[in-house]
Amino acid sequence: MRLPSFEYLEPQTVEEACSLLSQTDAKVLAGGTELLVKMKQRIITPRALVNVKGIPGLDHIEATRDGGLSIGATATLRAVATSPLVAGRFGLLAQAASAVGRPRLPYMATLGGNLCLDSRCLYHNQSRLWKQSVTPCYKDGGDVCHVVKGSHHCSALFVADTAPALIALGAKATIAGVKGSTQMPLEDFYTSRGEQANVLQPGQLLTQIEIPAPPPHSVGVCLRYSPREAIDFAVVSVAVNLTLEMQTEVCRGARVALGSVGSGPLRTTEVEGALKGKALEEGMLKAVGTLAAEEARPIPHSGFSAAYKRQLIEVLTKRAVRQAWQQARPAAPETRRGMK
Repeated sequence: MRLPSFEYLEPQTVEEACSLLSQTDAKVLAGGTELLVKMKQRIITPRALVNVKGIPGLDHIEATRDGGLSIGATATLRAVATSPLVAGRFGLLAQAASAVGRPRLPYMATLGGNLCLDSRCLYHNQSRLWKQSVTPCYKDGGDVCHVVKGSHHCSALFVADTAPALIALGAKATIAGVKGSTQMPLEDFYTSRGEQANVLQPGQLLTQIEIPAPPPHSVGVCLRYSPREAIDFAVVSVAVNLTLEMQTEVCRGARVALGSVGSGPLRTTEVEGALKGKALEEGMLKAVGTLAAEEARPIPHSGFSAAYKRQLIEVLTKRAVRQAWQQARPAAPETRRGMK
C-alpha cells in the first residue's frame, strides 16, 4: 500500500523543528516504524513530516555530572539497549529497550518515538475502508467506545515498553517548544486519556530524557508478556526498581510501574508503599502482587480480558519484585530453595 502525499521537511535545529511543527499539520518523523504504517493504512494523513533525526546532538547517550544519565530522543533503541552507560547502572532501561520489536526494529526505532507512541485500539488502528463498517469511536471523533461498552471516554491502550522502566527509574522528560523548553517527571508526560496519550501540543518536541543517579544497592527488573515475544506489543509489562538497606535487608525505597494496562503507564504507589520497610518473604510478595492487580484496573485488549490481565499483573509483579530483591542482595542457597 502506498503512502499518501506529504511534504518532507528536514530541520537542522530544535528551534526550526518546533517552528515547522507549529505552522503546519505535521508529524514528527524519527524512526518511522509506527508512523509510516499508520499513514499507509490512512489512519493518519499529515500534510508534512518533520524529520528530526538529522538534528545534531539529539541522539546522545551521556553521563551527567551527578552520576545520572542523559539520553537524546533520537537515540535508537538498539543504541540504548547496548550502551555500556545504560547497562552499567540503569540496566532496567536496557532490559526494556532490548524487548521492543526484536530483532530488527530497534535499529530504526528511537527512544523518543517509543515514548511518544499513540495509544492503540483494535477498532481505531484499522484502515479507513474497514472503519466505514463501524460507528466512529471517541478516538475518531465519535461518541462511543467499542472496547468498553458504555464508557464515556476513549479506552485505547498505551503499550510503549520503555515508559514504565523510565518511570521506575524516576526519569524526567525535556520538552522543547517555540517559547522555550520545560522539564517534567516522565509520569506527568502522559495524560492517561485514550484520545491523546501525551501532553505534547503543536509546536512541541520531546528532546531528551534525564535519569537521576540511582541510590546504592538499587536494582531494576523489567518483565513483560506477549504471545509472540519478538514482534508483539506486551499484553502486560512490569518495571520494578528497588533500593535495599543491606544491613537490615529490608526495602528502603521502591518505584513500580505497569505498562499495557490502561491509556497511560501506571505508577503503582500503593505497591511502593507496601514494599517500603519490608523484608523479602512470600506473604509480602503475594500481597504486592494482589495490590498491583487491584490498583491497575486493566483495559481488555486484542482478545485478552481484564480478568486475565489482572492475573498477569499479579504474577509478573510478584516475579519482578523477587528477582530485583535477589539481585540487590544475593540470597543464600537455602533461601532461594524456599522461594517459588
